[in-house]
Parts: sequence; structure tokens; C-alpha cells
Amino acid sequence: MEVIDVQEDLLDKRPGIRWLNWLAVMLEYTPQIMSRTQHPQACYFRTPYIARIIHRHLPTLLKKPPEDYLFSLQTSSLYDASIKGMPNFVYTDHTHKTNLYYPTFAPNKLFSTRWVREEQHIYDNAARIFTMSEHVRRSAIDHYNIPPDKVECVFAGSNTETDPRALDNDNFNNKRIVFVGVDWERKGGPELVNAFRILLREYPDAVLDIVGCNPEVNCPNVNVIGRVPLDEVKTFFRKSSVLCVPTKVEPFGIVFVEAFAHKIPVVSSNLGALPQIVEHGKSGFLCDPADATMMARHLGDMIRSPETCQRFGQHGYQRVQEALNWDSVGMTMAESIRKHLSD
Repeated sequence: MEVIDVQEDLLDKRPGIRWLNWLAVMLEYTPQIMSRTQHPQACYFRTPYIARIIHRHLPTLLKKPPEDYLFSLQTSSLYDASIKGMPNFVYTDHTHKTNLYYPTFAPNKLFSTRWVREEQHIYDNAARIFTMSEHVRRSAIDHYNIPPDKVECVFAGSNTETDPRALDNDNFNNKRIVFVGVDWERKGGPELVNAFRILLREYPDAVLDIVGCNPEVNCPNVNVIGRVPLDEVKTFFRKSSVLCVPTKVEPFGIVFVEAFAHKIPVVSSNLGALPQIVEHGKSGFLCDPADATMMARHLGDMIRSPETCQRFGQHGYQRVQEALNWDSVGMTMAESIRKHLSD
């Protein structure tokens, strides 16, 4: 097996490409950057120039002729990694037009139509497309006209080691809620604080820990932890009775899988991949992220009933054991790839 990192193996070794691509960013996105509709860094891998350059140079990074390889697998959908003579499989957590499914997404924030045409080549040239969630699979079909039998949802797994036996939450009696996320706004942090203020009226001893970011929050019983090493995040899962990340845009959301791997239930939003990860009324509760009253009600339903938390957490843990783990993902993909290669 060979691993190619486009950044390290190509772009870092050819600084001229990087500088030319920044020029391409300015030519392609200056009006959107000036109006702050787009950030320059977000546009970097969304120019026709960089997409074509990467596609053109990928064969030169192989150690052997393409016909000596059984297949290739790319773990993104930013550029077309297909190489003639080698079946290419795509595993992705998004398509760009998946954003159109989110009610808060403004269509003028889409990247350029010229780059979207390059994105189309990724899916057209793929032997098969694996997605982390069903709504991304649906986007490939609806927005890019990919045949349904070419796209398969295989989910994803947790990236941290867990030990669900080592919970330190007073058997779900401590009324502690945890938020885990780097992007405070996109992950629905302000909406959670609004719901938490409502929750405190009935449960003044409830506690909210914010892990992964440093927002300014003026609310009682809120602990802003900030960034911590990835291995320490599990400490906050173990101390909590419920995870609440009412995200407004969510391609997949591995943090929810990590919570379930610790047998911690979830309160989140009813969009994106969440309805496939969290079973409403069984492993957690889902609601409109803008509905602070309903979110507070769901959080209250959790923290007032340790039995509910334990039952929901166990159901989520079972879901992880059955499908939301890397062994299951790998086996599903392997079976699909074998079938394609044998046809």
C-alpha cells in the first residue's frame, strides 16, 4: 500500500504551484472575498487551477506504473484523484452542494461554478463513491446526477480510544452537559447557551462545560475549557451526563460517535447526518437548533432522569458496536470494492 499526501508530496515540494494558486484564488474569488462571503483560506483548494494541477501531477507520484495497482482510494472530494488504468474509489463526508440542504446556508456562499464543474469530474470518474452519511449520498444523486447504485453510505467511526466502563458522572446524576467543538458558531454554541439559560430556571445546579473553543460566555455555571489535547477530550465525556452540540451544518459529526462510544446520550439538531447517527427518543433527542425552548426541554428530560441517560447511552453504544466503527466501515467498503473489481 502506498499513501500519497497531496500537500506534503506535491504542493510543499513545488512552491511555484502554491503561489500561482493564490493568484488563481484572487482571480476566481475576489468579489466574494472582498464582501467577506468567502475566506481566502477556504477558497485555496476550490480553484479550477489547483484541481487540474493535482489531477495532472498525481501519476508522477506513483512508484510503479498505474496498471500495477489494483485500485486507488481518495479520502476527500476536493480534486479528481483518478488515474487512467486504475479504478478510483472516493470516500467523503460531503459534496459541496450538500450545503444547500441546510436552512441557514446562503446560496451565494457556494464556491465558483467553474470549480463545481471540476468537482463533478471527481464523481463522474470514480468507480464508486462511499459517503459517511445518507444526506451526502442523496446530494451526489440529486445535485450531481450520479446513478444511485454508484453511491453507498458506509458511515464512519471514532478516532479516539474509549473505555465506557470508566465513567465519572455519579451514575448520570451530576446534571453535567458537555459541548465539544472547535467552530463555536457553526456547531450551535450560542444556541446552546440560550437553551442552557432556560434550563437553569428549573435546574439551577446544572453545569455546562465548553471544550474545544474559547467563546466569551456570560452565563452562570458555564465552564469554558478551551482547546485540550485530543486524548484528554475523553475525560470530559466521562464526567458528563449528556453531550449537546446543536450544530447548524454537519457533514457527519464524529463527536457524536465518540459520545456514544462512552455510553453518553446526545441532544442535537435534526439536520445533516444527525438523524442517522442519533435515533430520536432512543439514543438522544433532536430538534431545530434555533428552538432554544425545545432544546432546553430535551436537556431537562435527560438530566432529570439518570435512567433515561443510561438507557439512551447504552442504545448509542450498541449503534457504535454495530455500524459506527472503523472495522464495520472497512469491511463494507472492502466487500463493495471486491465486487466491483470482480465484475
